[in-house]
Amino acid sequence: MHSPFVFDFILRVLNNKENYRPPSQIESLRRELSGDKKVLSIEDLGAGSRTNALKERSMKHLATTAVKPKKYGHLLYRLIKHYQPKQIIELGTSLGITTAYIAAANQTAQVFTIEGSKEIFEVAQNNFKRLGLTNIHPLNGNFDDLLPPILHPMPSIDLAYIDGNHRYAPTLNYFHQLIQKAHNDTILVF
Repeated sequence: MHSPFVFDFILRVLNNKENYRPPSQIESLRRELSGDKKVLSIEDLGAGSRTNALKERSMKHLATTAVKPKKYGHLLYRLIKHYQPKQIIELGTSLGITTAYIAAANQTAQVFTIEGSKEIFEVAQNNFKRLGLTNIHPLNGNFDDLLPPILHPMPSIDLAYIDGNHRYAPTLNYFHQLIQKAHNDTILVF
């Protein structure tokens, strides 16, 4: 392995599952949401769902299809726990499970997260309160409208997680905006 970053990433993030254990409350919340039959009205501003084109979805459906699986939540947790980014942007909050992993991994970080659907956004906000995560700055609206004012006052970003509006042109646009605030150690996760 020639790249020091890749070597460190493989050794201390990918393969180091013992030293970075996320709070169990996050998975407890995921299990609870996975059994919740409450129906939400969805306003999808991104690429849309491949599994369900309906405008209404149950929390159970969202928790099992739209939220990243546990293994990826744990991977993000280990990534952030190891590298300790301070300025984090997430595009695509969903129910807030992945955001919770991000925020819990570095509670001194400022986590800015954007969700397009108002009802999903409200659920996520409630989930952050339930988990006691105070370093999350959730915003509701279109990424195109909200990303520029988030980035403008920031001298730089340390990590960005792009998991919403998976269309090619918008994703490339977000990348170009984010890269303007990147430094040598910035991590971008798609």
